[in-house]
Amino acid sequence: MLRACIFLSLLLGGNASCSWEWAGVYHAHEAGILTWTFEKTGTTYADPGMAVALRSASAATEAGLTAVQSSAETDLNATLTTVQSGAVLSLNAAYQLQFDSDSWISIFKIPVAAESNFAVSAEHYPSEFKNLMPSVMRNNHGISASASHTAACDSDDHDHDDHDDHAETSTDRIGEVIGASLMTALPTLVGIVLLVVVCNPTGTFFKTALHFSNSLAAGILLAAAVFLFLPEAQHMLAVGKIEPEAAAAWGSTIVAGWLLGAISHLAGDVVKKKCGADDLEAIDEKPPAKNMMWVLGIPISCGDFCCNIADGFVLGTAFRPCSTGFAWKLVGIIIAHELPQEVAGTYTLVFKAGMKWWQATLLNFICG
Repeated sequence: MLRACIFLSLLLGGNASCSWEWAGVYHAHEAGILTWTFEKTGTTYADPGMAVALRSASAATEAGLTAVQSSAETDLNATLTTVQSGAVLSLNAAYQLQFDSDSWISIFKIPVAAESNFAVSAEHYPSEFKNLMPSVMRNNHGISASASHTAACDSDDHDHDDHDDHAETSTDRIGEVIGASLMTALPTLVGIVLLVVVCNPTGTFFKTALHFSNSLAAGILLAAAVFLFLPEAQHMLAVGKIEPEAAAAWGSTIVAGWLLGAISHLAGDVVKKKCGADDLEAIDEKPPAKNMMWVLGIPISCGDFCCNIADGFVLGTAFRPCSTGFAWKLVGIIIAHELPQEVAGTYTLVFKAGMKWWQATLLNFICG
């Protein structure tokens, strides 16, 4: 039910009516020219042009972005200056960008001063015009320039692939949110059903299947790390840094993550040995089974809780500006990744931590 609270809090924030769909605030560390690129997807651009307002900002923060939104809105509702690909865009002005239909890419340049901040309010999401290039904005050194803070405005005037089916009001989608919340909570119960009904933990089939499932889980985690998380982390850490700085930051975070896991494992072994020593000293007494219950149960539950918070924010945001189809695709993706996680978590809580079936089910459901 954790996701339901997050869904509703994000959804009921309301949808503003505005002339821009996406806004972001940037910080430039050094003076130069930022190159803003727009690419075709296939043979055409997502739109032949785009209205955009650029404003100087006091800070590259949420407050700095919010402070200039009123001025940007005024600029976008006034007469726009039409510019073609290759044009130089000045701050504190609004433009109607016209993309080069004869080229696969259109380029616009933004001069910036050292240690300055500026905000962009755009008619469309920049990601709609991203295809082959790894980022839409780069500095003089070819390093990606990412917005420090972004905002989205859901307006009925916009019509895009993943943002086209807007709800008429915020409250119209409460039923969808509640349904999505209940569906994403189902894996917390399905895991326990699979373990109780389908699997016999003492049988040969279960033991054999467990080896294959452990191998599959290890392969999935390794593939996710190597093909997704590590390359993406290296790309994101490189923003605003020269190559040696980016490599140092990336390597340090990987080593720190490994050390954290090793230290946690060592701490668990110490506690486990202490529990075993206590059991030997009190051999004639009833073993304190609850010690291992909480040694394993608390870390698993905390990790599940944090994962579900992230899922709630993702889905709660998706049900506001995005289409119904896109939001429900995310629901399916979350259920797909939650199912094996909950099965593994339930197995560990019951057979390793020593919890009862109803305790593991209740804990998983609350955290989910």
